[in-house]
Amino acid sequence: MRVIYIGNKLSKTGGINPTSIETLGVQLKDIGCEMKYSSSVKNQFLRWLDMAFAIIRFRRWAQIVLIDTYSSKAFFFAWLVARLCYFFKIPYFPILRGGNLKERINGSPKLCDHVFSNSYMNIGVSQFLKSTFEEKGYSFQMIPNNIPVQEYEFHKRKHCSPQILWVRSMNQVYNPLMALDILKLVREEFPDATLAMVGPDKDGSLGEFNAYAKTLGLNDAAWTTGGKSKKEWREYSKDFSIFLSTTNIDNTPISVIEAMALGLPVVSTNVGGVPFIIQNGENGLLYPAKNPQEGAKAILSILKNDQLAESLSENGRKTVEAWDWEVVKFQWKSLFESAIQKSKS
Repeated sequence: MRVIYIGNKLSKTGGINPTSIETLGVQLKDIGCEMKYSSSVKNQFLRWLDMAFAIIRFRRWAQIVLIDTYSSKAFFFAWLVARLCYFFKIPYFPILRGGNLKERINGSPKLCDHVFSNSYMNIGVSQFLKSTFEEKGYSFQMIPNNIPVQEYEFHKRKHCSPQILWVRSMNQVYNPLMALDILKLVREEFPDATLAMVGPDKDGSLGEFNAYAKTLGLNDAAWTTGGKSKKEWREYSKDFSIFLSTTNIDNTPISVIEAMALGLPVVSTNVGGVPFIIQNGENGLLYPAKNPQEGAKAILSILKNDQLAESLSENGRKTVEAWDWEVVKFQWKSLFESAIQKSKS
């Protein structure tokens, strides 16, 4: 099976976390896929041109095209690639990653029709967009975000100390400043609480974070590490007890899934596709977006209740084991074989 994977493959350019093109792309080799990728070009305009050229150049080689599909400006590279695949009659699969894709569909219906109505299958990484796609008559199949679970060493948290970990790009949409508001509230009851922010700066939020930490008097209790590789942050996580997510918009954040695999009790905003991962009180705790009071309350409940901490830790790991690559890979293999067979008929 010959596959072109289109997405932002930018981690080696510096300061960017690896995305699915660099994880799923490697995993697909395990089911017999020959892979080509686009693009690792740093300049956005040139990167989009590189993506288009990859389809043109390898149009006779490719049997399948995967397209990471977001809701922001990056949607337009998905549209461009999808139109080329349609023209060259190559089966393509948008992988739905944008937390605001519902709004994109409503705001750009014709462009979305071009992308989603002509695909072989639209792949959701959770059930989050299922109803939206079915209402529009678009195909939809869920294949969950996956991780190689055996690479994530599980440490059951039986008692949580107030060391909090946050892993995401420093970007306003992920609301990193609210993590400081939450820390400030937690420290009212646990003065030794700390917060580590792991992730590259995307939009200048890093400078704002450091300034705000100083304003709140938290510059000694909160720090940033910049981006880390998956292996590095897995090791780093061993020094922490609780994983915090503060995002305003999301689909199916892989960092949350990874935290659950590691045994970190997760406290997250209940936005987008997150409630399709976390059942509140069972394998994590959810709180309303832009509400630091409720976020702090959730963290405090874990710190004060060892039984809750242990159950969230155990159940999070059990949840993620169902999304292990050894389980999920057969869904991709079946889908690819079906598309290739149909294209030959």
